[in-house]
Amino acid sequence: MTRFTECSTTSVPRNPIRVSRPQSDVRLEPLPRLEWSLATEFSPPEGEALSPESTRHGWIHRAPEHQVLTLFRRLNGSSAGHLPAPWWLPALDRGELPSRAAAFSLEDTLHTLLTSRSGWVFIPWVAPGETVYWEYGPSDRTPMTMPTTVVLTDRHPGWMNVVPAHTDTTPAQPFPIRTVAELERLLPRVESW
Repeated sequence: MTRFTECSTTSVPRNPIRVSRPQSDVRLEPLPRLEWSLATEFSPPEGEALSPESTRHGWIHRAPEHQVLTLFRRLNGSSAGHLPAPWWLPALDRGELPSRAAAFSLEDTLHTLLTSRSGWVFIPWVAPGETVYWEYGPSDRTPMTMPTTVVLTDRHPGWMNVVPAHTDTTPAQPFPIRTVAELERLLPRVESW
């Protein structure tokens, strides 16, 4: 806990009218949301982020894995409520992923697969603590307002969902993918949606 005491260092001229200022004791305590915000904050890379690896600058990406899990477990169940976190952190917390490095490897493999094909664009700008995704540009056509997207998720052990192009008024249901090989096999169909 940080302790800060405020006091005056200026001299007050003596006169018959005495102004008394109470000395205040300001106590600063970390707020769960603020603490998590600092843990997930990262400095953007020079230029545009071109890969998932180029976005991994936050404390949660670099600190020892056990420290990241300890902080997440302590804050996620607190009064802060559900914390924004990359897809891999809740899965790692539940013991469903062997390591953060395994999650990074999946992100990098998926990135290599998608960006080797025409039309797929890496989208790095998401809210702090959240994960990156990929959009299929040719699917962004009228009347669609949202292009076909590949996102990572902790909701099933395949870790990937394909969300077909859709409109704001008719959201699409995510299509779960079990492996990168399955996604690669399905890409011609996905790109035709």
